[in-house]
Amino acid sequence: MFYFFYSDLFLTQFFHFPLFQGGVDKDYHSKETDCEVCKGSSYADATGTGSCKSCPKSFSIDSPDVLDHVSEEDCVKNCPSDQHLIYSNKTCQECRDGYKCNGEVEMLCEPGTYCAQSIQTFCPAGTYGIKQGQATNTACIACPKGTYQPGQASKYCVDW
Repeated sequence: MFYFFYSDLFLTQFFHFPLFQGGVDKDYHSKETDCEVCKGSSYADATGTGSCKSCPKSFSIDSPDVLDHVSEEDCVKNCPSDQHLIYSNKTCQECRDGYKCNGEVEMLCEPGTYCAQSIQTFCPAGTYGIKQGQATNTACIACPKGTYQPGQASKYCVDW
């Protein structure tokens, strides 16, 4: 049986195996800043620069994932809480009635509530709501005779 011993230099030059020294891949990167991970609302669209670029004004990156910090396209528009983001063109849109928004997504209003201008209002005690996506207080139905509901935002009434 024969054993061949090659130096790390030989292996990395001819077979492109990375040679790690001090946590830096010396075959592909010359200094530690080449591998800097951008944090917060910044990204690096090229390696070896040693710096990160900031997202444009009113844009940010919320993800800590390294792969979400590689281009300006990773920057997402910051929308006000009464709007939601249209991802395809990075614009903010007003929340529709019957929906509530949180600055990122538009969500259908739950039964027992109604939503107008992105404000969710609970049906008051003594009422209930069974439909989602309601926009006015007509969504709140008075409990039938012989039943009650002491809480808010209920989907049903209970017998006395």
